Amino acid sequence: MGDVFRGWRRKSGVVTLVIALVLLGGWIRSSLVADQLFYRVAPSTQIITSGNGVIEWQLITDVASVESLFVKEPMFWISPFSHRVYVFDGAETTWSWRWQWCGFDCGEGRLPGSVPRCVCTIPYWFAVLPLTLLSAFLLLVKRQVANPKIVVEN
Repeated sequence: MGDVFRGWRRKSGVVTLVIALVLLGGWIRSSLVADQLFYRVAPSTQIITSGNGVIEWQLITDVASVESLFVKEPMFWISPFSHRVYVFDGAETTWSWRWQWCGFDCGEGRLPGSVPRCVCTIPYWFAVLPLTLLSAFLLLVKRQVANPKIVVEN
């Protein structure tokens, strides 16, 4: 059993597999429950939301509005959070998207009665699938050993 974890490839494969499984668990959880992490560093607040199969990052830089919106704690977690309090597209929001592609979104805007914010979303599959493939490669593909024959010519 000790030979299984010999070498950096096997150890790296196990670590990447564990990270992929943790992200897969977050992906599954995000389809049932949405979580939010608020992190305030003056003069801005960052919000990381996990819900609907994506991880979303928001940056709010309006200092006066941030002070009135959030509690005074520098970091706090809300779980479970109702799925998407706001709607990205529709008449209720004024988002201007810089780009959107396959679940990746990046833009800025303002929610009704809210402060301006910058938003970027990354789907969970973007992290889970490559990490799973990398761990499979590291764990299953055998290392090719160079032939140690030394030819000496006279």
